Amino acid sequence: MALSVGFIGSGMMASALMDGLLAKGIVTSPAQISCSDVWEPARAAAQKKGFQAFASNEEVCAMAKDIIIIAVKPNVVPAALADIAKSASSNAVIISIAAGVTLATLESHIPDRKVVRVMPNTPCLVGESAGAFALGQNCK
Repeated sequence: MALSVGFIGSGMMASALMDGLLAKGIVTSPAQISCSDVWEPARAAAQKKGFQAFASNEEVCAMAKDIIIIAVKPNVVPAALADIAKSASSNAVIISIAAGVTLATLESHIPDRKVVRVMPNTPCLVGESAGAFALGQNCK
């Protein structure tokens, strides 16, 4: 079964992760990745690579069946979490790469979801990275 991944945010870090998922064969087609961004040039860059890009987080939440990655600035995270909370039909694991946003904060907005907090480092931008992660209470 093909992995379905969504990104809320399509900036540099999200773009590097999307490219890495494809380059490493974790997804076999760019169509398996959807993303959203408020900035049209970021959406256009993602579409040019074959990713499904939207202005709306809700569309990403509807499409991403396995993983939703929160890749926005910390001040935008509450709005992203509100959009995820509305997508009750999705069982996708939520992964946040937003700096400084705690698991407690993430889980307070989406208490019934599996949440993982990941801190990738900047070599991710060139396809080489180490990352620290912490599992939320619902991850087993």
